[in-house]
Amino acid sequence: MRSRSEVVEGRGVYYRLTSWLMTYLGYIESYVIGSKLAPSLYDYFKRIAAAIIAIPAIAAIYMYMYITSKAIVPVYIAIAMAVFTAIAVALPLSLALIIALPLIMYSNRGAVLEARFPLIVLYLGSYLASGMSITSALLEMYKHKDETKFDVEFEYIRYCIHIGKPVDQVLAEVAKITPSPSFRQLVISLSSVARSGIPAIEAIRAIYQRYRDAYRATIERALGVLGVIFEGYLALTVLVPLVTGTIGALTALMPVGIDVYTLIFFTVFVLVPFASLASIVIADITVSRLRM
Repeated sequence: MRSRSEVVEGRGVYYRLTSWLMTYLGYIESYVIGSKLAPSLYDYFKRIAAAIIAIPAIAAIYMYMYITSKAIVPVYIAIAMAVFTAIAVALPLSLALIIALPLIMYSNRGAVLEARFPLIVLYLGSYLASGMSITSALLEMYKHKDETKFDVEFEYIRYCIHIGKPVDQVLAEVAKITPSPSFRQLVISLSSVARSGIPAIEAIRAIYQRYRDAYRATIERALGVLGVIFEGYLALTVLVPLVTGTIGALTALMPVGIDVYTLIFFTVFVLVPFASLASIVIADITVSRLRM
């Protein structure tokens, strides 16, 4: 991670903007690193600083051209409205996007890592059970970083251990950047174990037990949601055509001003396909949370 002082040493608007972002948006650093958007907050702001300048500028130019093309107004009014649009609308939106992107990516990566957590327990537990120390086991886990998808975490652990940081301090820092709640609990427990000398395998067993109980509850909730979705979908696809046919039969005997053909068209070509699409999307989102 780079400090703010490294940015202040630069000159010009670009470096000043990056320094300003690090001063006021420094709290998203763990989200930036944990989401794999950039290796540090400085690198992330360095990449998007140009966008913060470009988006308001483009918005101001577009607004100026739009106003002058639609109405005859003094130039200073058009410029004032363009500047107002850039400062009051485009700039806040670009800053909101800069903050929201790491949060979204952090959450998505957390869902992926959480499903891969049993692999961490399997490999790390095997190494510790064979008699390895916590430091040696963590360094050995670096070989499985691509398989487990915890590449950011184990690269950080390996780098910090090689430069001489205490393993308990390294694990406490990793807990701040990882988006996986179960892995966060694991490294916090291992950090305590490294300081106290408690057998590490017992901590891993307790963490995995909590993970298994939480995952079982998640599966039960997902099955309940899927059951409700498909019961509703089945009722809709069976009852709606039946009700529509009944209404059509009644209007044939007793005309009441309802266009039954329009109703049938709306039911068959709009309502049922839309319900099918919505059910598929919701089911996919629900199941994707359980992916391995």
